[in-house]
Amino acid sequence: MIKENFKTIDKFNKPYYFLCEQIEDSDDHHLSFHIKTIIAHPKGEFYEFELEKIDDQLYGISIMHNHHDVEYMEKGITEYLIPFLMEKLNIKIVSSTHIGIPGVYRSEKANKFWEKMVEKNKAKYDNKNKRYEFIKNAE
Repeated sequence: MIKENFKTIDKFNKPYYFLCEQIEDSDDHHLSFHIKTIIAHPKGEFYEFELEKIDDQLYGISIMHNHHDVEYMEKGITEYLIPFLMEKLNIKIVSSTHIGIPGVYRSEKANKFWEKMVEKNKAKYDNKNKRYEFIKNAE
C-alpha cells in the first residue's frame, strides 16, 4: 500500500505539497488513490485517481477527478502521479479509450491533459487501441 508525500510545481512555478494514499479496494482489478493536501482540507475533499487492470503490467485510468476543488486544480498532480505510480508499482499506465465500449470514455479535460503530455514528449498516442500511453522515464 502506497502512502507517500510529494511535491508538484504548477505552471507559475509555485510549489504544492500533497499526500498520495492508496485506498484498499474490494477487488484486485482496481487500484484507487486519494490525493490530499498536507494540511487537512477543511471540507475533507481529495483528488481521486483510479486505475483499472487491463493485464498484469498494464493499467488504464478509470478515474482522475479533482471534484472541482481549487486546491487540486492545475497543480500538476496527474502529471506527477502517473510516472510516480508507474515506478512504484512497476506498471504501464494508459488513458481510457474512445473506441465506443459502453461505459468507457475519455473526457475533453482528459484529452487536453493527454495532448499536453504528448507535446511534452511524456506520452504517445496508440492509434490501434485509440488511447494514450505515458512514456516511462520521459523527461
